Amino acid sequence: SHAAVVARQMGKACITGCTPLRIYASRGVVEFGDLSFVQGETVTLDSNTGRVFAGEVAVVVEYPTPWLAEIESWRREPNG
Repeated sequence: SHAAVVARQMGKACITGCTPLRIYASRGVVEFGDLSFVQGETVTLDSNTGRVFAGEVAVVVEYPTPWLAEIESWRREPNG
């Protein structure tokens, strides 16, 4: 989805089509399937797999240098 692409470029996680998500704003509670969180609790989203974790999970940041170099070479190619 476009939202996921934009969010990723902003360094944010985005999960689309999250049908198990239930939001109960008046109670300050969200539910993801069997997981339930109250307002203020830490939640970690894995935007690659769509998994939701209770608490803070270590983040691995990968920088795909070879792919970015290839894309940059396309930008520098003449148009025609």
